[in-house]
Amino acid sequence: MGSSWSSDDLDVNAVSIVTVQDAISVFEWLVRHYYSWDAETRLAKSEILDLRLSAWCQTHPGEFVKKFTDKGLILRWMETPVIMPEAKKNDVEYVSNLFLMCFPSIPRKGTNVFPQLAKLHEALSLEGFVEILLHLAKEHRGHSFRGDILQWIRIVRERGVDMFEKPPLKGALPPEAKDSLLYIASKTPLPNILPSETTILELSTQQVADILCQYTLESIDELHQRLRPGVESSVGFLSSHQWLAPTIIHDARRLCELKVDRDRISLVLELLAAFHEFESNEAQLENADKYKVIESRFLDLKSQSGFDPAEKFHIRAVQGRHVADPFHPTYDNPTVNADMVYWVIRKEDLPSNPPPGPFVPLTQWPQDKCIRFTKLHPVLIRRACFFEGPGTKFRLDP
Repeated sequence: MGSSWSSDDLDVNAVSIVTVQDAISVFEWLVRHYYSWDAETRLAKSEILDLRLSAWCQTHPGEFVKKFTDKGLILRWMETPVIMPEAKKNDVEYVSNLFLMCFPSIPRKGTNVFPQLAKLHEALSLEGFVEILLHLAKEHRGHSFRGDILQWIRIVRERGVDMFEKPPLKGALPPEAKDSLLYIASKTPLPNILPSETTILELSTQQVADILCQYTLESIDELHQRLRPGVESSVGFLSSHQWLAPTIIHDARRLCELKVDRDRISLVLELLAAFHEFESNEAQLENADKYKVIESRFLDLKSQSGFDPAEKFHIRAVQGRHVADPFHPTYDNPTVNADMVYWVIRKEDLPSNPPPGPFVPLTQWPQDKCIRFTKLHPVLIRRACFFEGPGTKFRLDP
């Protein structure tokens, strides 16, 4: 293909593919220029290159996929500044679209960039998929590629292959990544990370720390670093002088003294959040189907908890910023899909002479009689007995 292949103004009609490296170069060239063209140019050039690639792949079965799933090439491709500009590295949609071009047979809305090539690779082999998955888990912790990878998980699971329990994937992924992927692929509930409060009190701080580190496959120093202010959360889950395991054991002891289990607290917080969504008129007007889902979840949680929050509580919510689950560094917790902060107060504790308007401003709520929590709190409490560190902004005292 020669040096002209580096040109932005390439005559795609003159392209010939002889080697697998030619095929990779065709692929990369199209990706590099795809978003800079108008729709007409994009369609014409991608169609020609798609036909050339698929024709070559027909006579060289498996070579392109095998080469492109090489870990080194995946990493080089994702980190090449020309293809992945620095300004786009945190643009999830951009990354997702580029990743789709790597594996065009992934079912998505709209037209695949390489529809003919997709027909030749209707399903990536499990081995090829695992190579990519393990590489991303190792090299890109904290960056989510769920949107496209999990399409493959669904395909694999639909075909009856429980890939997490068979080599080469069995035991290779951090448990936290496996749990996230299983949930999204099959709605398998996320298990608790730590045992019951009474069992936690039988463990040493080292044993509690070991369980958490085994779940995330990292050192306790790495876990602590992510919990400090300015990493996953601007305000932090722990202050700079606090430690995770002692904090968890302290709160487990407090729960035992109060004779309240953390599953109950988690359930009630979920119910309060669901109640706010349920009573929101905006949700009902926005999407009838969505409202039915919200209503069903609220009624289910109300049945499980045995009480109706509407009788005693007033709830307000505001949009917050997304905060990743600190116990899921590879793939963020898929169950926490809304970035809301909730304020809850008993109706009897609201000011007796509120100002005019439909709501009592949050600034006038007595702060010692209300609680504030996020969507993440019920999950952290149930799974790890973690209420955040004393003195932190979003700490919930048991």
